Amino acid sequence: MAGACAGLLPYIYYPARFVPLLFLFFGISFLLPFRSMSLKRLQAELPWAAAFTGVAALVAAPILLHYLRNPDLFFNERIQTVFVFRKFQGAPLTTLAEVLATNVWDVLTSFSFRLLAGCCSPFEHAVTLNIWEALFFWLGVGIAIRQWNRSPAYRLLLLWVGLLFMPAFLSDARSTMRMGGAVPAVYLLVAVGLWETFLWIESRMAGRVKTWPSIFGTVIGVTVLIQATITYRAVFDRGMAVSPSHYDMIWPAFAHELNERPAEKDTVYLIAHRHDAFDYLYQGATPVVRIFSPVPDLDHQTEALLTEMGTVSTVKVVNWVDWSPTIEWRANFRANFLTILLDKHGTYAGTEYFDDIYVDSYVDVSYDRPWVLFEDLSQPVVYDGGITLEGLALGSSKKRIPIQQGFDTEQHRSLLVGMLWTTASKDVADYSVSLRLYSDDGAMVFQDDHVLRKPMEYPLTTSLWATQPVSTVFELEIPDELAAGEYELRMVVYDLATSTPTVEVGVWEPETTLGRVQIRPSGQ
Repeated sequence: MAGACAGLLPYIYYPARFVPLLFLFFGISFLLPFRSMSLKRLQAELPWAAAFTGVAALVAAPILLHYLRNPDLFFNERIQTVFVFRKFQGAPLTTLAEVLATNVWDVLTSFSFRLLAGCCSPFEHAVTLNIWEALFFWLGVGIAIRQWNRSPAYRLLLLWVGLLFMPAFLSDARSTMRMGGAVPAVYLLVAVGLWETFLWIESRMAGRVKTWPSIFGTVIGVTVLIQATITYRAVFDRGMAVSPSHYDMIWPAFAHELNERPAEKDTVYLIAHRHDAFDYLYQGATPVVRIFSPVPDLDHQTEALLTEMGTVSTVKVVNWVDWSPTIEWRANFRANFLTILLDKHGTYAGTEYFDDIYVDSYVDVSYDRPWVLFEDLSQPVVYDGGITLEGLALGSSKKRIPIQQGFDTEQHRSLLVGMLWTTASKDVADYSVSLRLYSDDGAMVFQDDHVLRKPMEYPLTTSLWATQPVSTVFELEIPDELAAGEYELRMVVYDLATSTPTVEVGVWEPETTLGRVQIRPSGQ
């Protein structure tokens, strides 16, 4: 069983990178015990270790073969940036040690003592282990340490927990979900604590209470059954009810609704999102196409796709409401760029709403001119702070109905502003942008500020941006009191820490004019 669980670890995104270290250290633990070990005992333990390793290798073989054939997937950029304290690059070693110690303390104290601060998981209403589970867990840890030399199984459990906690220890995004690879070992250590407690009590009660093993086993069995019921209800009742977005339940529901629809003639749905449940459940007759192209390639890839399909008269862009705390790294950024692209080359025909999913429909899609997403900037804007605006994509303003439950159900207008950025080096400051609308008389009538972040990423420009262009998209929510008409869009790029603006080289003014935008009436 332990071998099978270990073999499943490489299939888990972050823990997979620590599995080689787990097997390496486990092997070394046989060669370098803390004290001498007899050859007889070593020979007795090796078959069990070989059985564990063999089962684990058999279970992990498919994914390991996949990684061998595609090593770039194992060492990709996302993985390389996860386990680095990006906010503290260049900081003294003492600062890094202090941050690491804080992370370790936060993770370990989540085992029954308190909730992990900043935890972004479906279980924000509960600590990782309850009191009695944590008691036996820490007891199991202590026993395993004491039995390190005598039991390879205990060595394995300690190494397993220690190494598979590392994604949580080293990450700047605190989340109990990064401990997922350690879960089997955690509960096995709970079992160790229970078992050793049973053996200890049995030795004290020997000859006095003959039914003691039955009593103890019954109590433990009933307790585990009760706890299993509580855990099930916490996950599938409270957890899903409090935070359904963590389970992406909107996508299975969307698939069921589309399945019930009749075939839509000459229509295609474009979805810039991957969800296996939707792919598995969708059986509808209307074509649904996934688009995962990098944003700079989105225009010609989408044009080629629609041209190849031929008779498409209606294109429906599927977008969804992402309630992430900052819009700069919401997962639907690519869908927003699709919306901008279809705004340029099609006619907006309305929006359909499916819970937290909304679908923008476009007709009269034109192929008379090449599709270019970032076409609204005549030339790059080079700033003296080492950052360059390479491209601009402006969408049409639309009337939206927010779908968030409980409040803010009035209609509002929004304008999408897509940008393409590059940096001269990794040493630029962290920047924010201030997007502003000016009327014809030169008065500023609207302002909206955003931190520059790479989509779907936490860090700011200093620690993440490299030589590749980075796309950002901002949604400007236009207030109802702003009259319809044409406005001039300007931007100020400023240092996030000091609020000092960086200026365009050769112009030396903080504000950059990006173009003119048309704002529709609030009732349309």
